[in-house]
Amino acid sequence: IRIGPAARSQRRRRGPLTELELSDQVERRIDQLLDELGGTQTGTVVDWLPFSGMGGS
Repeated sequence: IRIGPAARSQRRRRGPLTELELSDQVERRIDQLLDELGGTQTGTVVDWLPFSGMGGS
């Protein structure tokens, strides 16, 4: 996994808490992105595609 600047903490910290804080930050960002896409309980992955035959209109 490559960690870009958006996922890097502004504070420099050493030790095991660094990894924990980074994983928590990444998890929150993924949850935010999923919420922006309609959450995880919206049906099939391709529901948002128009004319897919699996959703949309």
